[in-house]
Amino acid sequence: MKIYWFSFVIILVSGLIFAVPVKVGIILGGYGTNWDSIAIYSVNKLKELADYASGLDVILFPEFAFAGTDGGGHSRPEVFFIPDSIFGLRVLPADSADTFDILTAHYIDTIRYIAKSETCYIWAATCGEVIGGTNYNSMPIFSPDGKIIRIRRKCLWRVSDSTRDTTIYPDIINVKAGGRIIVMSTICYENFCLDDMLDPPGPPASLWLIPYGSCWANFGSPGNTNSTQRWTYDERPIRFSHFWGIVTDGWIRSDALLISTNIYGKIWAAIRLSNKDRKPFEYQPLIDVDVHDDFVVVTANVPTIDDSLPTFALLTEPIDSQDLIAVPDISSDRVYIVNAMCEYIYIFNDNDEKVDSIKVKNKEAIWVGRRNNANPPGTYYIQCGGVIRKVILMK
Repeated sequence: MKIYWFSFVIILVSGLIFAVPVKVGIILGGYGTNWDSIAIYSVNKLKELADYASGLDVILFPEFAFAGTDGGGHSRPEVFFIPDSIFGLRVLPADSADTFDILTAHYIDTIRYIAKSETCYIWAATCGEVIGGTNYNSMPIFSPDGKIIRIRRKCLWRVSDSTRDTTIYPDIINVKAGGRIIVMSTICYENFCLDDMLDPPGPPASLWLIPYGSCWANFGSPGNTNSTQRWTYDERPIRFSHFWGIVTDGWIRSDALLISTNIYGKIWAAIRLSNKDRKPFEYQPLIDVDVHDDFVVVTANVPTIDDSLPTFALLTEPIDSQDLIAVPDISSDRVYIVNAMCEYIYIFNDNDEKVDSIKVKNKEAIWVGRRNNANPPGTYYIQCGGVIRKVILMK
């Protein structure tokens, strides 16, 4: 099937040459803060997510999902980690006679089995890790082979302690769709440590994960945290206000995806996915948002480590341009079609077989290609008159 490409559309989708679909599972908070038993609730939510979703690349918990505290207090279940040749690090109860320390260590340890069975990375934020009599607010990071590859220890403002993280180390991970991405993770309120933070030893991250346990007055407003496409494109590095200013040039890509989750409520956010005017065809990254009571699954195009182009481009032409637009060009659900100068749009598969037809209204249409698994993953062609656009459906 011959495809007619227009220069405008090439500009729109060229940033996706290296970007890859990444699927992130987000554990929602709001399930109580009984620190003694919170670990079991967190693991149960993780099991629900793993039973529901397939193909996950990353899972993120909210801060304190396995207890934890700031400032060195000892009011919550505590654990410690020791090196292990098989598991990378093993988690043990800080007090082997304390029931809740034992249970918390046990439930954190079970995460490795889910990481391995799902072959995904898990940011298990956060737990109370005891080192030398001090309680650290720590986040174990599990790799797809079930190992704890490192512990991310929250930095505290005006606390001089070489054990805490003062460098935001980027993690380079392989995603199931192919390619590698760079992940940066910070924990709530670490922006207060900005003067003490060192620049990350690596390229800017394309995915930024933030577990938190506070009500971000400027960040967590309903307009920003609803489970819909709410945000506008801003080519500058992410800066929400003077209060949340941890990002500087070189820390994170300006087109990065940010995902955060709050332990105290069902608040989550996935920044730089779309826009508050609800015009989804103007931005590329969002593929799918699947919201449930205890978790959210976000699939989005994320730049790879080698991607020097933006993941998405703002439309610079008037929306009444004569060019047919179909975005995103890699989708697990909806494809938005704009400027359709025909009465009906026809969808063909890679075998040149017609699989769907859609009536056009006001030059616009939506193709829900994967509804009820109607069409298998693969390459499809959207035909409007003599113009054809290619899209890829993913699982």
